Amino acid sequence: MAFENVPMVQLPESSHVSEAGYDPVGRFIVVRYRRGGGGIYHGASQEEFEALIASDHPGSYIHSTLKGKYGYEAI
Repeated sequence: MAFENVPMVQLPESSHVSEAGYDPVGRFIVVRYRRGGGGIYHGASQEEFEALIASDHPGSYIHSTLKGKYGYEAI
């Protein structure tokens, strides 16, 4: 799958999100959770990815900004 080759950024300060990555060609954000699993947010922008990884609370950012706005695929 294409998401497996996306470079990931570790998010050690987050209690819910372990890492996230962005594919500029496919325009999607990949998120992996500490408790396992993850998801892909299709159609998201580079700016939203940068805001996600800069956020003090990435899980809250995902919930308030990405969920419901973009197509989601569980991985």
